[in-house]
Amino acid sequence: MATDNLSVVLKGKEEICLENREVPEPLPNEVLISIHAVGICGSDLHMIKDGKIGELLVTNSFVLGHEASGTVIKAGSKVKHLKSVKVWFWKFKAGNFDIDDEPRSGRPIEVDCEQLKQIIDQDRNVSTRTIALELDVCQKTIVNALKRINVTFKFNRWVPHELTAEDKRKRKAACLVLLRDQRKEKILDRILTCDEKWVYYNNTSRKGWWSAPGESAGSVARRALINKKCNIQQYAVIKVCNSIREKRRNEFRRKVFLFHQDNAGPHVNTRTDWTLYKLEWDLIQHPPYSTDMSPLDFYLFSHLQLHLDGSIFNSNEEVINDVHLFLGSRTSQLFTEGIEKLPERWQTIVDMNGDYYPQYLCSFRDRICIEPAVPCRRCEFCLGGRYNLCLINKYDNTPIGDGSMCRYFCYDADFCHKLPDNVTLDEGALMEPLSVAVHACRRASVTAGKSILICGAGPIGLVNFLTCKAMGAPIYITGKNK
Repeated sequence: MATDNLSVVLKGKEEICLENREVPEPLPNEVLISIHAVGICGSDLHMIKDGKIGELLVTNSFVLGHEASGTVIKAGSKVKHLKSVKVWFWKFKAGNFDIDDEPRSGRPIEVDCEQLKQIIDQDRNVSTRTIALELDVCQKTIVNALKRINVTFKFNRWVPHELTAEDKRKRKAACLVLLRDQRKEKILDRILTCDEKWVYYNNTSRKGWWSAPGESAGSVARRALINKKCNIQQYAVIKVCNSIREKRRNEFRRKVFLFHQDNAGPHVNTRTDWTLYKLEWDLIQHPPYSTDMSPLDFYLFSHLQLHLDGSIFNSNEEVINDVHLFLGSRTSQLFTEGIEKLPERWQTIVDMNGDYYPQYLCSFRDRICIEPAVPCRRCEFCLGGRYNLCLINKYDNTPIGDGSMCRYFCYDADFCHKLPDNVTLDEGALMEPLSVAVHACRRASVTAGKSILICGAGPIGLVNFLTCKAMGAPIYITGKNK
């Protein structure tokens, strides 16, 4: 992460400059975003050209930028998971803009929050029932008190190894080298990887199901105490090497393959070393206890396990045939996506000083776009579900507040939307104007064959034009001829 915050600042009418500003610190309900792309909209152009927008004059310098996309690099102490944010938006759509828990009936019993914190600090594994017995209150009171002090009970996540300081140092050093090589030489398309996975003969598991009152639950046969298994391996072999060199002869004329392996015994023995030497392959650094840096472990094998769930096999041949069926039914994109996620993981491990890659829903390196207005959530419009009309909306890119045309930008986490993997950050910066166009087309009941007139060929008009075109409507658009 850079220490400077290069920003595009508007000082007055047609007076723009670059300034290095301090990297902001997110408030408890905000996230710090590393900005990737910023859209230029009509408000930006009016501010630059006219020095005002409506009655709002540019009287002091501020950072430009309205719609934006980027990656989360730091979260405030009260930021919820992005999954919870989606739940809130469903509540907002229904007209409920209150994100706090609603009060319930019953006799209120207060708990000393400081005393509760002391009990938890003494024993992080203590149950709510034990705390309730100690404080002589009901269990529900303890649960509500824990919510007020923002404490959540989470199971420890399994990690491959308890990392020492030396392990973390090696992991961080390896990731820094890989990030450097990727920036200098773009090494992802030269990586060949191998790994192995145990596949059990019996992959059934106990699951719940929805049932009517009085209807009995289903049954699943318990697995045998000793569950047979088969070891499958994904190897980069000489035929693969020759095939790739033949198809991409010019690209690899002066480049060598980078072989990635996880330091397992078969991958580091003398025979393997001699084979790699004859093939003239280079080895990628892979520190010990680092399955979170192996694309087959963290990506491909998880998809394979979803495919295997519920399957029962009777022989190794059946396992092999089913694995081949899985591999043959997937497109090449599945096999490249795991490799393409490596730089993000390397950077995250560096940011975490060598610790394991986090499994949070709203975490470091999340790709997001922002909704460029934060309402008050309390006025008549907000409570009526039309928060876009809020009279005290907090807008970025005005003389009242800085915009997003900078390297680092803090924004309310409630209005940050996680981008799907198939949407680029450049496209994410245009999500807000696109949503305006989609909403307008829905209001106008645009359908295939219905003629549409768009008055104005500005940014919003052009996005409406593209949206109507995608919906199959004949379009007429007007604009100034300058």
